[in-house]
Amino acid sequence: MVTWEPFTSVPATTPDDVLRRIADGEYDESLAAWGDALAAWRAGPDGTVGTDDDRRLYRRPMHEANRDWYLWAPASGGCTPETYVAAWRRTAWSRTPAWPTTT
Repeated sequence: MVTWEPFTSVPATTPDDVLRRIADGEYDESLAAWGDALAAWRAGPDGTVGTDDDRRLYRRPMHEANRDWYLWAPASGGCTPETYVAAWRRTAWSRTPAWPTTT
Protein backbone atom coordinates (compact mmCIF):
# COMPACT_ATOMS: atom_id res chain seq x y z
CA MET A 1 0.00 0.00 0.00
CA VAL A 2 1.26 3.43 -0.90
CA THR A 3 0.06 6.30 1.23
CA TRP A 4 0.80 9.49 -0.66
CA GLU A 5 0.75 12.77 1.23
CA PRO A 6 1.06 15.96 -0.82
CA PHE A 7 3.81 17.56 1.20
CA THR A 8 6.85 19.23 -0.31
CA SER A 9 10.28 17.88 0.66
CA VAL A 10 10.09 19.99 3.82
CA PRO A 11 6.51 19.52 5.10
CA ALA A 12 6.54 22.78 7.06
CA THR A 13 7.06 24.70 3.80
CA THR A 14 4.18 23.05 1.93
CA PRO A 15 1.95 25.81 0.56
CA ASP A 16 -1.55 26.08 2.04
CA ASP A 17 -3.02 25.85 -1.46
CA VAL A 18 -1.14 22.68 -2.41
CA LEU A 19 -4.34 20.95 -3.58
CA ARG A 20 -5.26 23.77 -5.92
CA ARG A 21 -1.72 23.62 -7.32
CA ILE A 22 -2.02 19.86 -7.83
CA ALA A 23 -5.44 20.25 -9.48
CA ASP A 24 -4.02 22.97 -11.75
CA GLY A 25 -1.20 20.69 -12.91
CA GLU A 26 1.68 22.44 -11.17
CA TYR A 27 3.08 19.13 -9.89
CA ASP A 28 2.39 17.02 -12.99
CA GLU A 29 6.07 16.34 -13.64
CA SER A 30 6.56 14.99 -10.13
CA LEU A 31 3.35 12.94 -10.33
CA ALA A 32 4.42 11.49 -13.69
CA ALA A 33 7.77 10.45 -12.20
CA TRP A 34 5.96 8.73 -9.32
CA GLY A 35 3.62 7.08 -11.81
CA ASP A 36 6.52 5.78 -13.88
CA ALA A 37 8.30 4.37 -10.82
CA LEU A 38 5.16 2.71 -9.48
CA ALA A 39 4.22 1.30 -12.89
CA ALA A 40 7.70 -0.21 -13.26
CA TRP A 41 7.50 -1.77 -9.81
CA ARG A 42 3.97 -3.03 -10.44
CA ALA A 43 5.05 -4.73 -13.69
CA GLY A 44 7.26 -7.11 -11.72
CA PRO A 45 10.62 -8.60 -12.63
CA ASP A 46 9.80 -9.05 -16.34
CA GLY A 47 8.84 -5.37 -16.70
CA THR A 48 5.58 -6.12 -18.51
CA VAL A 49 2.14 -5.32 -17.12
CA GLY A 50 -0.39 -8.11 -17.57
CA THR A 51 1.86 -11.10 -16.94
CA ASP A 52 2.00 -13.60 -14.09
CA ASP A 53 4.66 -11.72 -12.12
CA ASP A 54 2.71 -8.46 -11.80
CA ARG A 55 2.56 -6.99 -8.31
CA ARG A 56 -0.55 -5.70 -6.62
CA LEU A 57 -0.53 -2.11 -5.47
CA TYR A 58 -3.07 -0.19 -3.46
CA ARG A 59 -2.79 3.57 -3.51
CA ARG A 60 -4.11 5.80 -0.79
CA PRO A 61 -3.58 9.40 -1.84
CA MET A 62 -4.42 12.27 0.46
CA HIS A 63 -5.90 10.09 3.19
CA GLU A 64 -8.03 11.23 6.13
CA ALA A 65 -9.56 14.13 4.23
CA ASN A 66 -12.64 13.96 6.43
CA ARG A 67 -10.84 15.65 9.35
CA ASP A 68 -9.00 18.94 9.76
CA TRP A 69 -5.42 17.95 10.59
CA TYR A 70 -4.07 17.84 7.02
CA LEU A 71 -3.73 20.69 4.52
CA TRP A 72 -5.55 18.69 1.88
CA ALA A 73 -8.68 18.20 3.96
CA PRO A 74 -11.62 20.43 3.03
CA ALA A 75 -12.42 20.62 6.76
CA SER A 76 -9.08 22.39 7.37
CA GLY A 77 -10.21 25.29 5.23
CA GLY A 78 -7.33 24.81 2.83
CA CYS A 79 -9.51 23.68 -0.08
CA THR A 80 -13.02 22.92 -1.21
CA PRO A 81 -14.40 19.41 -1.71
CA GLU A 82 -14.33 20.08 -5.48
CA THR A 83 -10.64 20.99 -5.34
CA TYR A 84 -9.93 17.84 -3.35
CA VAL A 85 -11.68 15.69 -5.98
CA ALA A 86 -9.85 17.43 -8.85
CA ALA A 87 -6.49 16.94 -7.11
CA TRP A 88 -7.28 13.31 -6.28
CA ARG A 89 -8.07 12.61 -9.92
CA ARG A 90 -4.87 14.34 -10.98
CA THR A 91 -2.87 12.02 -8.70
CA ALA A 92 -4.23 8.90 -10.37
CA TRP A 93 -0.92 8.70 -12.26
CA SER A 94 -2.91 7.64 -15.30
CA ARG A 95 -0.64 9.56 -17.69
CA THR A 96 1.83 6.70 -17.60
CA PRO A 97 1.15 4.20 -20.42
CA ALA A 98 1.91 1.20 -18.21
CA TRP A 99 -0.53 2.40 -15.56
CA PRO A 100 -4.25 1.63 -15.89
CA THR A 101 -6.51 4.63 -16.33
CA THR A 102 -8.38 5.53 -13.15
CA THR A 103 -11.02 8.14 -12.45
